[in-house]
Amino acid sequence: MADVKDRVSEYSFKALEEDWARRRIEQWLTICNEHFLKGSKTLSYNSRAREVYVLPDEDKSHSYDLSVLSAGEKQVVAILAYVILSELPVFLILDEPELSLSEDWQRVLMEQLQQLNKYLAGVVIASHSSTILRHGGGGHFLKDLLDIKTF
Repeated sequence: MADVKDRVSEYSFKALEEDWARRRIEQWLTICNEHFLKGSKTLSYNSRAREVYVLPDEDKSHSYDLSVLSAGEKQVVAILAYVILSELPVFLILDEPELSLSEDWQRVLMEQLQQLNKYLAGVVIASHSSTILRHGGGGHFLKDLLDIKTF
């Protein structure tokens, strides 16, 4: 999770002067908290310390490092940070993103990537999951790739 911490820290400097950078950090936190971490923990951001940390929902008086997240939570938090906290559109390569993700999270991840399309230069997904394929834009998100070549 060091890469996520570094990306947030880098954006924190920009957020001091650039409103768009602050909005991106807020967007990333909102998506992670509303769609993936709901009900168990909350990602929070301290702009003075330029750090992101985890607050367990049952005890908001203690904060924890991102290392307490499950493997699936880490994966989603990192993917979304990479996409949202980049200045230029990114080309995303996901190799079996379904690993460590429930079917519901697989569906929500694909939906979120579709909504974040303006931040993406392109996406390549290698997956065995029918959920990833089915919810990859109802065929539209993955259509161009599938039209080119099916393996």
